[in-house]
Amino acid sequence: MNEERIERQAWLGVAFFAGLGALVLLLDQAAVIGGISLAAALLAAGALLARRRSRPAWHPNPDRADSPDNPIPRALPPQVRGHDRGAASPAPAPALSPEGQGRVAELVAVLGRAGVFAPEVPDPQVLEAAVASRGEPVTAQDLLLCLGEVGYWVPEADTSRYSANLAHHENQVEQWSDTLLEQVADLARLTGGTVAVEVLGVDQRLLDVPLGGVHTRLELAVGGPPPDHVVLDYRGLAKYLSTVLHVELARALRRAGAPRRLAWLREDAILLTGLSPHTDLNRLNADLGLPPSEPLGWGGWTWVDECEPEALGEDGEPAATR
Repeated sequence: MNEERIERQAWLGVAFFAGLGALVLLLDQAAVIGGISLAAALLAAGALLARRRSRPAWHPNPDRADSPDNPIPRALPPQVRGHDRGAASPAPAPALSPEGQGRVAELVAVLGRAGVFAPEVPDPQVLEAAVASRGEPVTAQDLLLCLGEVGYWVPEADTSRYSANLAHHENQVEQWSDTLLEQVADLARLTGGTVAVEVLGVDQRLLDVPLGGVHTRLELAVGGPPPDHVVLDYRGLAKYLSTVLHVELARALRRAGAPRRLAWLREDAILLTGLSPHTDLNRLNADLGLPPSEPLGWGGWTWVDECEPEALGEDGEPAATR
């Protein structure tokens, strides 16, 4: 007998006792019995209501995709250490075709030689399930973007062993001071961490534009002594990444003699790495099957300091600042 049938029968019992109690009271016969019957009905109704309020939003059923036994996978944040999650994946890991496996191994080798992976080059097999979850054909962008998902499929994996020279900056994220400070720290780290970068001040105010804007003034001291005083003053969207900070700080770090040069790969998010200034990006992009570099960085790997920064144009849309 299922739960719904039990509940229907309980409510019929409530109705019976309530009716009986009311009838007895109306006939003025055995008022005590009528009162008891009515009280029993009220108590039963209260118990059922309490039970209904405490019922979970779903009934446990191992055949349902959204049950605790079959949870729906959620999106994982980037750069998650797999062993910190402490739970195995709830479904069999997807598999790549032999061609896809070969492509993963080839891409890992190229990125490893370029120094994108650090301090170690990962075992390609550790990445295969995460890459397969994005489908084939395998691309360099998918391989790099899936690093945050590796721990989901391989819980014992530790992506920090090969992602120390990578940063992942989301496009659609609030651009308040805490986010900007994290971006500054990433850029300084990726260029070698030997050039001091100090934030002297951040001032922000909202702009009355259709998509919600923010006017940012950010003052930095880079390198030295004496330090290079960099002042960034720009209009941006409050919830969309502006690249003024990335481009101007990359230029300042290069002027200060940072041992590595910032390069980025722009997709749904910005992937950043620090490479030797002597790296041939045209050859790297060709080996990875990526398009050539281009001024706004929407091609393959591109030197950030050679790009035009993007902020909020006069029409309220993102645009190059010059």
